[in-house]
Amino acid sequence: MDIERKVNHDVSLFLVAEVNGEVVGTVMGGYDGHRGSAYYLGVHPEYRGRGIANAAA
Repeated sequence: MDIERKVNHDVSLFLVAEVNGEVVGTVMGGYDGHRGSAYYLGVHPEYRGRGIANAAA
């Protein structure tokens, strides 16, 4: 699984958004030495439209 592999490799590139202790969003990032990328971005449907994805990306 990509997420499990990423967490085991470099946890600093895996961000989690929480609201009152509940995980409501996640994003994985990467850096190839020249540029950064954000991918696998997701926000729980009940929390969409609140700027969580914009803050994470």
